[in-house]
Amino acid sequence: MVAAVVLGAALAVSAVLLLSGESEAERPFGERPADALEPLIGDNESVTRELEGLRAGGSPGGALDAVRDTLEGLDSTGDELSDLAPPGGEEATLRQAEELVGAERDYLDAVGSVLNNPGSPRIGELVRLEGQADDALGDLDPVAPGLESSLGGSEPLIAYSESRLSAREQREQQEAIASRQQEVQAGAEEQELEFTRQVDAVLEPSRPVYDDAEQVVLDMFAAADGEEVDSTLDEVTRDIDGVIASRGDSATSAAAIDASTEETRRVGELLVAYFGAAQEQGQAIRNCLTGVEEPYLSDISAPCVGALDDTGADGPEREAFTGAYDTLRGRLGLPPVVGEF
Repeated sequence: MVAAVVLGAALAVSAVLLLSGESEAERPFGERPADALEPLIGDNESVTRELEGLRAGGSPGGALDAVRDTLEGLDSTGDELSDLAPPGGEEATLRQAEELVGAERDYLDAVGSVLNNPGSPRIGELVRLEGQADDALGDLDPVAPGLESSLGGSEPLIAYSESRLSAREQREQQEAIASRQQEVQAGAEEQELEFTRQVDAVLEPSRPVYDDAEQVVLDMFAAADGEEVDSTLDEVTRDIDGVIASRGDSATSAAAIDASTEETRRVGELLVAYFGAAQEQGQAIRNCLTGVEEPYLSDISAPCVGALDDTGADGPEREAFTGAYDTLRGRLGLPPVVGEF
């Protein structure tokens, strides 16, 4: 009898899958992050509701329970996201979701600290961390509608915590907040300095690659103008293939740089965009060479060289990156980046 029941249940599940006509693996990738994120909406709303309900003299127990439950939900969400394998072009959604989990956990950790200890210096971080979590939630609201407005409560928590402190304790707390802010600022600055070291490590090997690409273009223009060029087509083709591969490697290395602040993330994105444009430029040159049949460049056609006028796509990307990167370096007391790359 038990076997019959189990078999019946298995058949029922199979029937549901057949009727749906769609396995988990066949579902659009965009739906799967939504499945992982949607439970956060209710959890976040519970935290917000408990924080907004705090009253002087009241117990923080309900709010602590809500924070604890939401942190556990974040762990589950993080596990589900880590199991996803995004197809090409969908990596940004998954990265945003992982950043959201981190930003919300930072905020809730601070909330828990202040609920447990109203004198905690982390009270000075609440507004900033709530803002960062809210930004991350807003970025993914199109994926799971309702996320953006689901989490809040820092202001009522601050008021509640201050009501539990004496005047002396409030003064001590302000001193602790100031000290904590200095520590956070120093830590952020060190992270930004490490970011510049990693960026420079990516830029340095790309400098000779830029020289190779520039030499190829100069040779092609010179050959088209009838000047004598020693390079053969095979040599130039080999050089530009190396440039294309190197630019792709640099883009991959740039994407892997650890960027912990909004400004460094922006600089990192601009660097990846630059190397992507530079790789496209190299590919345009390679495509141009494909139409050349002579072993030397002297017979290269004018239309082919004319096409190179459209391959300067890395110009605005380079300018955008260097502008943002020099701004960051200047704020850190570093000189501007020099030379071509």
